[in-house]
Amino acid sequence: MSVRSRIAMKQKDNTYKSISCHHDGNLFGNGKMLYENYQDPIKVELLMSLGDLSSLKEYIFPDILKQHDFDNPLCDVCVAYHRDRGEKLNFEVDKDLESLIKNVSLSDQEYLYLYEDGRWKYADTTSKDYNNIVLNDLENDLIKYNIIDQPSFGNNSYIDELSNELVQYVKNADPYEYNDDYENADHAFNDMKKSLSTTSGVDTLIESLCSDINYYVSENDLSNDNILDNFKSATDLLIKLNRYAKILEKQNDKEMDM
Repeated sequence: MSVRSRIAMKQKDNTYKSISCHHDGNLFGNGKMLYENYQDPIKVELLMSLGDLSSLKEYIFPDILKQHDFDNPLCDVCVAYHRDRGEKLNFEVDKDLESLIKNVSLSDQEYLYLYEDGRWKYADTTSKDYNNIVLNDLENDLIKYNIIDQPSFGNNSYIDELSNELVQYVKNADPYEYNDDYENADHAFNDMKKSLSTTSGVDTLIESLCSDINYYVSENDLSNDNILDNFKSATDLLIKLNRYAKILEKQNDKEMDM
């Protein structure tokens, strides 16, 4: 039987954007998944952009060269009604926290997960008396109920994941240049993470990937397995960086307006 839940994020204007999720809404499912894989605000915002979900998984975006749709999903990628089944993009925006809690309590959703001020909170919303619904700290209760052993903040942030993917790509694509540019893996990781912190740094990474992709297509035989793997990685990273750049630009615009 499905356990439905609602996943919400507080916005810059103090409204609450939320999406529903049809499956695995309890602490052992979506609670643990959100805590372990969605600590970075950019990744949370990207998750919200999918709209309502059938299921929440570790990754937001599938490998572009692998089949992923509603009927044939990848096991570790979110399944979204809009992207993966072609339905209308659907999400809710509540003007304040009270409205969010009230609307969830009056729905068939049994849990509410809220990302606010860099932390996840949650509530059991099976009670129809929304005045008595209390948001609890997700981490505390995951530990309390022995669902996790210890805090894991920062281990799986979106920026860290993207930095690691970029490092691995550069290392595979040109190991000689990698060894010339970086003293060790930590140096490479920190350099990538620094580039991802600014729009100019992201633009430079995007230009470099575009150049690499053009090189693979025009100068090499893509039947070569190593070249094909690098081409796939570069293409996948380019899509992720373009999506990331849009979110970063939007965040910077909001900060300038404040």
